[in-house]
Amino acid sequence: MNQNNHNFLSEGEEVTIEKSESDNQSIQTDSPITTDRSQPTSSSSTQTTKDQSAELAELNQLFDELEEMIAEKKSQQQAQAQRVVARQANRQQEILQKRENINLNIPTEFDQVEPLPDDDNFLAELDEYIQLPSRARLINQLNTCMPAENTAEYTTINEHGNYYKVKLAMHLADVITQSGAAHSPTMYLASGLDIEFPLLLQSRHIIMVDPCFSQIDSVHRIVSKINQYDSYDPEVKQISPYHHHIKFRFNFGRDLETVNLDLFGKRYQEYQNFLPLGCILEYNSSLNHSLAKSDLITKLMTGGLIINNQPSPMREVHVGWLNRLSNTIDPDQIEDQNAQHLGLSTIRLPFIPFAVYQKQSSNPRLLNYSETLTAAK
Repeated sequence: MNQNNHNFLSEGEEVTIEKSESDNQSIQTDSPITTDRSQPTSSSSTQTTKDQSAELAELNQLFDELEEMIAEKKSQQQAQAQRVVARQANRQQEILQKRENINLNIPTEFDQVEPLPDDDNFLAELDEYIQLPSRARLINQLNTCMPAENTAEYTTINEHGNYYKVKLAMHLADVITQSGAAHSPTMYLASGLDIEFPLLLQSRHIIMVDPCFSQIDSVHRIVSKINQYDSYDPEVKQISPYHHHIKFRFNFGRDLETVNLDLFGKRYQEYQNFLPLGCILEYNSSLNHSLAKSDLITKLMTGGLIINNQPSPMREVHVGWLNRLSNTIDPDQIEDQNAQHLGLSTIRLPFIPFAVYQKQSSNPRLLNYSETLTAAK
């Protein structure tokens, strides 16, 4: 037993010695290999770290530069905006100072007059036009007008209705002055509360025919508007339950002048006119075109105007046998030829989608044509 144990131990020791030597040899053999491999791995990691640090630094620099550029751009934009605001403020101050010199409180913005996008000159024209304070007051009140009945049919024209009114007033001023039409009555049919439009057209005698004036409240609203244009109290007389006469003063550009206004609370079909007319005016009216009102056409003075934004019947069919021989198909040319045949001229203004007629002579064909339209309607 003991010998066997000794032998076993001896063998074990021998084995142990052999393993120890093997391990030592293995360690001695592997150590330089392990050392050789660790050196390049450490160097590569260090290099990678340096590259990443360099890239990070470069990115940080780029971000800093970008932030500086953004800050500089914002600063430039803010400076530009401040300059624009300053110019607008200076311009506003100049206008206010100019108006303060004449002791008038006139509005400086006319948001209700929206020009067509292509009419680049309108705002400059408007700025010159409103140098007369009374005109500025009128334009500021255009949106207080009660619309005429059944205006939905002409929504395309209504979209820029106030713009067209002001444009007409500015460009017809010389025609109205030269013809003397402003000193003869202006007949405004289906007018609503729109006293501003005939005043912009320089009318000294205005006849407004609309059923709304059968209500005293509408008359009071007209008087309230007139009080903004006349520093004196207007004279108001009730002629009948449906007829009020108002006399007031207005500055058309020279000095205060007397304006006579007659309000008739009737429909056109119920109204009878006996006065010569300088202008027949309809705007967004649901009535037949002014050319179809022979009783008014016969009272229109030579040089008088017909202003109506409805589609004209003279744009479709040639009037007179000579015009029928024409091969013209352009509606404007057809309208011009027909107007000339009837003793009218057409006045076309830029950006206005309808023509204004001016009576050139007392041609019986005009009355015959109007009576034909009246009968047809």
